Amino acid sequence: MNNMYSLAQACAELHISTATGRNWLRLGKLTADLTEKGRPLFSESRIASLKAELASGSGLKSRRNKRYVSGRGLYHSYVSAHSSAPDAVHRVLGLLSASGVEVTEAIVRLLLADAALQLLMQRSGLPVCRLPEWSGWEDPELWSSSGSAAADDRAPGAAADRGQSSCPTQTADLLLRDLIGDSAFGRLFVRQYPGLFNVDYLWEPGEDTLGLLYLSCRSLGTRKAAGAYFTPNRIVMQLIAHLKESDPSLSRRIILDPCCGSGNFLLQLPSDIPPAQIYGCDTDPLGVSLTRINMALRSPDTSPALLYSHIRQLNTLQSEDLPPADIILGNPPWGFAYSTEQTGLLRQKYSSVAGKHADSGDLFLEKAVRSLPFSGRVSFLLPEAVLNVKSHQPVREFLLPQVSLEYLDYLGEVFDGVNCPCILLQLQKTGQPAAGSGIHVTLPGGEAFVIDDGRPLLPSGLPLSVPDREYGILKKLSGCPGARF
Repeated sequence: MNNMYSLAQACAELHISTATGRNWLRLGKLTADLTEKGRPLFSESRIASLKAELASGSGLKSRRNKRYVSGRGLYHSYVSAHSSAPDAVHRVLGLLSASGVEVTEAIVRLLLADAALQLLMQRSGLPVCRLPEWSGWEDPELWSSSGSAAADDRAPGAAADRGQSSCPTQTADLLLRDLIGDSAFGRLFVRQYPGLFNVDYLWEPGEDTLGLLYLSCRSLGTRKAAGAYFTPNRIVMQLIAHLKESDPSLSRRIILDPCCGSGNFLLQLPSDIPPAQIYGCDTDPLGVSLTRINMALRSPDTSPALLYSHIRQLNTLQSEDLPPADIILGNPPWGFAYSTEQTGLLRQKYSSVAGKHADSGDLFLEKAVRSLPFSGRVSFLLPEAVLNVKSHQPVREFLLPQVSLEYLDYLGEVFDGVNCPCILLQLQKTGQPAAGSGIHVTLPGGEAFVIDDGRPLLPSGLPLSVPDREYGILKKLSGCPGARF
């Protein structure tokens, strides 16, 4: 009896939830060796056999898992149409589904580390290895501190300084250590489930393979991705194209993504912008780790000290320590529900908080404009409601006296399953009231025009979705008796 496992112990060994274990018992996919007082018990040999089966991906597949493996949950639009990343991520999801492993953050970190290791080695022209073969497991100096939070506190300190030479393997070792976090769990898991680390990843310039894997695994495992909107690749490229068109000196600008996620916006920046001019921050420590790795993939000679000092875990809305950027870009969180206490504190700092309402997208807009020097630019993906809905009027009241509108793209609904039309909005901080002229507008169907009629831009709403000629006709009609618009 001493060598028998209870159901809870067996599930812990197999890295599945107890609820999953009970379900497998009910369906006959899991068989107990003994039953004592109605409690199922499992032998060591039974557990070992199940581990081997799960690791190989050869069994225990359910209808639910098959539906998921067929492609549900894969955000193909997050990367470009020609990327190989969806195929690799699809295979990982299939192996996870077949294994029955309960996908925790610790496991997601290991899967990301395996992908990152392959990509970093390819980018540096070194022989590719997988996480079970990684020599960094045996370096005690790498594990002498407790994860990325400690590294953030001392950067560019001891850990980063060890990689000042920018040796590719030293940089990779440091980045992977912070990504993995728990080395003891990591060693054990990769030995128990080697089949999960038998997927090939291909480094492709500008492709956020790590972001796609992170997004897909979060969706499968914790369901915490609800409400987090990951920007499709084509939208990122569209935003950056506008910046290039409006600023011939873009390569000399300091650029910040204040909510960088896994770093996709920064990864897509033109190659002539040096790493020393690129900054990112986010509240998600795992996203920060991925952004550092993506920046190392973008510019392999970047020192760890720069990666750790320029890409930081930081709450943008609360921090007074943002870098002095010329351009602030990205997809800020919007629609976040603040508590009454949080709203009260935000009201003390931000004029765009009105009454009981505080919108995170509005707050990021205000923070960005406040942080910029004159002539600096903001380019954000935002809900279309920012332009006309009454609850967003306070942020329009803040913006219009001091910015010019340069680009406005009406995108329609860009996020799967989210009924919220979006826009790309590019502003320049001028210190002068916004004028209704020189605004480049693109509609969802692709129609593009420039507004030059000097129409009024009022906090009550921004009428920018029609060209000058149509706007003039509507204005005349509005003066007719009985007209209603």
